[in-house]
Amino acid sequence: MKDVGILYDHYKDTFAQQKEFLKKRNLYTYILLGLIILFSFQLQEKVKSENIINHFLSEYIGDIKIQITYINTIINIVYLLVLMSYYQVNLNIERLYPYIHKIEDTLSEEGFKLEREGLNYLRSYPWMLWWVHRIYQWGLPLGLIFAAFVQIWEFSRFEFGWYNTLNIIIFSVAILLSMLYLSYIHFNEEYFDKQQYPEMKFKERLKHYMKDSDN
Repeated sequence: MKDVGILYDHYKDTFAQQKEFLKKRNLYTYILLGLIILFSFQLQEKVKSENIINHFLSEYIGDIKIQITYINTIINIVYLLVLMSYYQVNLNIERLYPYIHKIEDTLSEEGFKLEREGLNYLRSYPWMLWWVHRIYQWGLPLGLIFAAFVQIWEFSRFEFGWYNTLNIIIFSVAILLSMLYLSYIHFNEEYFDKQQYPEMKFKERLKHYMKDSDN
């Protein structure tokens, strides 16, 4: 019974950790949406956005003049860093749910009736939460890919220099991160692990990879 108590304490700690991950995901989501709104405003109102940024800098930093290209690049780098953190937290969330489910099964065998998180998440998902889950797994990544393509298209319209090239690279990496996230969530990447499947041919790996994932 002592081992069961230790396992239950571990379950509570894991559950608390999952809650923290969910809070972080919400925070990163709000930041990303705010930055996308900022990008949209910059595309539509370049002069106004530049004036607002300069006013903000003079108000809170001092009477200094910084080229808008530097400011935009810093904003885009921040966007990429937040995006990386967002996907990292999302992956942690997706990995923890099956683990929580396993702990619940083990505790249930010992007489605990625990279905508050993992089992409900996997089997008894309310419709609204189902849609929210799909938005996180499909809507936001695809939306972020679209936003990155728009930014790349905008930067590619001008004469190439360090500014345009760097920002195109930033948003290209953003697209790559989004595609890798979608690949992990919706496909079976483990079949490309040669240590786990050493004898499997490439066609077979690709076939299994393309099957629906349980993630």
